Amino acid sequence: MHQDVFGNLLDNLYHSVLDQAHLKEFLQALAAAMDADTALLRLVDIDSNQIFFFEHHNYHPELAKEYASYYIKLDLFTQYARNIPTGAVVRSQEIIPDCELVKTELYNDYMRRLGSFHLVGACALRNGGRSALISTFRDKKAGAFTDGESGVLRQLMPHLNCALTISQRMEQLSSQHQMLSHEMDQTPIGMIFFDATGSIIDLNARASAIIDEHPLLYIRHRKLSSQQLDLRKKIELMVQTIVAFTQQGTLTPSADTAVRVPGADKAREIHILASPLGKQVPQHLNIDTQKCYGVLILGAPEQRQGIPHAILKALYNLSFAESRLVNLLATGVDLKEASDQLEISPHTARAQLKSVFRKTGVKRQAELIKLVFTSPASLYLKRNKS
Repeated sequence: MHQDVFGNLLDNLYHSVLDQAHLKEFLQALAAAMDADTALLRLVDIDSNQIFFFEHHNYHPELAKEYASYYIKLDLFTQYARNIPTGAVVRSQEIIPDCELVKTELYNDYMRRLGSFHLVGACALRNGGRSALISTFRDKKAGAFTDGESGVLRQLMPHLNCALTISQRMEQLSSQHQMLSHEMDQTPIGMIFFDATGSIIDLNARASAIIDEHPLLYIRHRKLSSQQLDLRKKIELMVQTIVAFTQQGTLTPSADTAVRVPGADKAREIHILASPLGKQVPQHLNIDTQKCYGVLILGAPEQRQGIPHAILKALYNLSFAESRLVNLLATGVDLKEASDQLEISPHTARAQLKSVFRKTGVKRQAELIKLVFTSPASLYLKRNKS
């Protein structure tokens, strides 16, 4: 096979990992290189005869439907493929003699209509109970595939296995990302993750909504900013403080890690709290702690959210009073305001908070809020719909 032909096959094959449209071009080029009429790639569960993926060149759509609904059960190559090593290339004559094939229901009722008789195929990849099968076909008059023609597919096998493995992994990562993004979007507190320059790495749907709804907040050059100069400087200082802590390991609790955005027009007042992300971020958030330096937590204090006491008790063994305090602090109020609203003394509130710190293993209020809203417990948050 000419190197240009093989290079074109590889080019289309590896491009198909990112753009599935190239897969059709690959199968067309493969059929041409092997002097075949049809080329087919499918992902099947051989035991259940279930097809998960079906891509082809020159395969009639109606015949494809018939194959999936009935003839896959009669397909000799599919059944034979369960016993061959991954990457091994076989010809139809190795599966069944031509004189026997012409007597089968598969050939007389199906393959003749497809215009196929001779086959070369292989199992390119196995994963669990699923097998990726590739095959090429041509009619009876063209004769059996030669060693040279079969060699084209044999030469492609390592590359096909590699491309399919990469594609499968990318699909898994894409699916995981979608699920994790959905999980973050269920949290009614806004979360903005930023890097060492303050640039946004990721943010959830609630953060986007808060920024869109509030006239004083916006995102510019991938950074949270404000229409008001003093507010913009405070946000920048918060981010710089957290970055410095992450780089140097020193953080003095101060007003530099929190800011209140006043209400404007119909927008509610917003509280923003900055916190270092730390290295123990829950894995379910899928945040790269090597790049992510901190998180900005956005919330409206009028908007009551709360994790049920039963969940906080199960996770952290918090008492009912401690759960009420945690949920109130999570809305952005300080400890004094929380004690007033709960009608308890500041001394009692401090004692409860100290107990919460001990039970949850955190040392600061910012860490507590981060723990609550980056844990699976955040999925139980209830939003006031009023």
